[in-house]
Amino acid sequence: MKITFTTESAEVHELEVDSQMELENIKALIETMTGIAPADQILFHHEQELTDPKKTLEQYGVIQDDILFLKKSPSSNQPSSTAAEHISQFVLSRPDLMQQLLQPELADAALNDPSRFTALIRQMEQRQGELQRMQQINMLNADPYDIEAQRRIEEEIRMQNVLANMETALEYSPESFGRVRLIVLKNLFHN
Repeated sequence: MKITFTTESAEVHELEVDSQMELENIKALIETMTGIAPADQILFHHEQELTDPKKTLEQYGVIQDDILFLKKSPSSNQPSSTAAEHISQFVLSRPDLMQQLLQPELADAALNDPSRFTALIRQMEQRQGELQRMQQINMLNADPYDIEAQRRIEEEIRMQNVLANMETALEYSPESFGRVRLIVLKNLFHN
């Protein structure tokens, strides 16, 4: 059967696959086409995330000419729980590091609650990402006549518009991303 998948950057790709193919194999095929590792792929079908790699397309309800939406996982920006656990163990094994921690809440979490420690690490990463984004915006706004800054701003605006248009198109006219089947209904009218 033929399925189509589209990416966040509005790339459209077609795949010829078997309905009994498992999701993990589909992700491997998608990796060859997009370069996105299977671990970083999030696939959606009818706004439902496909999570079980051992399920087949048929089990997910994917049929001929269906459309899948591919989103790249932001996991590369967030530390994994195992990485946070390693950091926690490292900090716990060195009392001098525990004393050097500037945040007592983080030290307490490292001692008593690994899941809270992981959540705090993720919050710190998010804040750092937001700070970097704000610094980039400030740098771009510092010299409004810089050609390179204008190109970056233009590219950012273009990407936002592409994503907004893609979202709107998927919501209001999904038929433009696949084949429309004609339904003929026989009706009986009086006289």
